[in-house]
Amino acid sequence: MHASVVLLLMENSYSQKDKLLQGEERKDGDELLSTFGKFKFGFFTPPSSSERYIGVWYNKPEDRMSYQPRYNEVQSRKVVWVANRNTPIIDKSASLRIDSTDGNLKIFHSGGNPIAITSVEGARNTSVTLEQSGNLVLHELHSNGSIKGMLCQSFDYPTHILLPGMKLGINLQIGHPWFLRSWLTDESPAEGSDTFCMDPNLTDRLIIKLHGEVKWTSGLWPNEEFKSWVVRGYNFSYTSNGQEKYFNYSVKDDVISFPTLQIDQNGYLKDYSRFSMSCSEGGYFGPYRNSTMCNRAKYTGGQVYYYPSFQATNQGEKLRHELLRDLTRETAWEAVMRIRCGKGIRFMSYDGNFMLRSTDLLALPAVDCDKAYTM
Repeated sequence: MHASVVLLLMENSYSQKDKLLQGEERKDGDELLSTFGKFKFGFFTPPSSSERYIGVWYNKPEDRMSYQPRYNEVQSRKVVWVANRNTPIIDKSASLRIDSTDGNLKIFHSGGNPIAITSVEGARNTSVTLEQSGNLVLHELHSNGSIKGMLCQSFDYPTHILLPGMKLGINLQIGHPWFLRSWLTDESPAEGSDTFCMDPNLTDRLIIKLHGEVKWTSGLWPNEEFKSWVVRGYNFSYTSNGQEKYFNYSVKDDVISFPTLQIDQNGYLKDYSRFSMSCSEGGYFGPYRNSTMCNRAKYTGGQVYYYPSFQATNQGEKLRHELLRDLTRETAWEAVMRIRCGKGIRFMSYDGNFMLRSTDLLALPAVDCDKAYTM
């Protein structure tokens, strides 16, 4: 069968699963599934919480996991957008419907008045679609059911994660900003104190703010920080015209299947592999921002960590295996963040693993090295 026919059949198989029409209802446990199955929209509960939220998360299609191992790299439910982050639901009585009186998508629940996910005026004949990009869109429809136009989209209201196609910047026509705000805690998607946005005073750079105070900057566009992100597969672009100014990014799907840029509650800007991307000349931004936890190397390959008890060795590969022996792929990121600073051999954390830069070994005398230790 021709490849285009296969793709068309796959797309049609999802066509009735990615939409919510007026008169339909999605109860707790029901989900919208995007074309080709990469995203889901529905109810979820954060870890160690009993409250219910509505959101979009990365899905792991079962029909692809057998021959695409990279699909196993994403968390089983990596939430990328939350509709009701400040208004959780206390039980599983809720349902999603399009209000027939005003055409808006709302959460109907037993705990009080409906919670509006969209708020537009003047349109009653509408539908909701979870697009292939993960964008949740409210469309206005013609009387025959065809799409008349877009009324509202989740990409205009990002929460804690930037997906390809989302923007960081400002719509100059209406003054609407696009920015990320962290979760309050791991258990609560409520708005936290850290934001990731375009600098309103210097629009060709990105900043992280804590309680309104700038704690990190990307530097002016384009600079070494942006170049280092490109090395990791994130291709940033900057657009500036009379209507809008914004940054966004793209990736190659065969390199990064589940791309994210996330601002977390500790002030870290992380990518899909939980590698921190928010380093600058001032050092590492995060829980250790007031210490000497991290020093940034003068190269564009990523973040360099200094392991204290290593002098130098010509057995770098052996050392790397010793580290990986005790640190699994899932825990390597957390462990490397706890390594003490100091002079010695440098390693780079990449995709959860440790990669030794061979050039760091050449200029140092060959001596035995001790095993690294964590705090």
